Amino acid sequence: MRRRHFLAALGGAAVSWPCAALAQKALPRIGFLADGAAASINSAYQIRTIKQGLADNGLIEGRDYIFEPRFAAASNERLSEALRDLSGIGVSVILAEAVASVRAAQRLVPPLPVVMIAVDDPVGNGLIAGLASPGGRTTGIATANIEIASKMLGLQRSVLPKAASTAILHSPTNPGFLDSIRTRAGGLGIAVTPIAFQSRDELEAAFRKLAQKPPDAVQIMLDAQTSDLMDRIPVLALMHRLPAFANTPEFAGFGGLIGYGPSREHIYLRSGYFVKKILDGASPAALPVEPPSRIELWINQNTASALNVSMPASLLASADKIMG
Repeated sequence: MRRRHFLAALGGAAVSWPCAALAQKALPRIGFLADGAAASINSAYQIRTIKQGLADNGLIEGRDYIFEPRFAAASNERLSEALRDLSGIGVSVILAEAVASVRAAQRLVPPLPVVMIAVDDPVGNGLIAGLASPGGRTTGIATANIEIASKMLGLQRSVLPKAASTAILHSPTNPGFLDSIRTRAGGLGIAVTPIAFQSRDELEAAFRKLAQKPPDAVQIMLDAQTSDLMDRIPVLALMHRLPAFANTPEFAGFGGLIGYGPSREHIYLRSGYFVKKILDGASPAALPVEPPSRIELWINQNTASALNVSMPASLLASADKIMG
């Protein structure tokens, strides 16, 4: 009798052990709401660097979490679908890289923690109460394109002192810096022509328009929805012999003349800190929103030579990276 009871108990334990093991292996899911396309070079770079940032904070994919990227591809409809999907699979936290994406993620029911990745002016855009005390369930890394845009005009003046006109290429969803840039440009004697673009076709059309009356330079304000086109813009700019400046240093790595702004690499790496804190139980409201830790200047000397642009020695000396 005792033997039968022992075997019965053993059989019951054998059934329960796999269930317990499965429960122990249930890993948190980290959602990434990318505004670009799944197949783009930019999206692949983002995912690779975010995972490295998670690893730097002790989180290894497959052991500590499951990564769930979803791609809006600059489409509001796809953005809504991606959010419904992430909510449906039970992610523990969502990484988002655009104002519209963060705002949409904040409306999810039940609410989820949201980590912003280089979102411009989150206080002014009503995403958080303040940088030091964000409140709610949102934290992360902010950026300031207005200040960067103003600095880029100063760089243009130092490289092209006789330039009297510039075209500002920007996303139609992110025009907030234009008034400030016009004021700064007016003080420098530079006429500004803003042109909105979002898709590859719109970008090609923008450069065809510029070819009719070429400006002296082009300033590109890249954001989450237009960064997928970072590799195409320098090709078009060089084709039309237009010196091109952009608000991210990596732009020069793709062939743009000058890239100046927050290091995307460091921002993506830093996002892992916020995710780790939240998964460990920290409230996003208690995690201050941070500015970018590094602003970098990259210069492409090969492009400068192709455009017959002479870089000031002082600017070359201050550059973080020089290509060519």
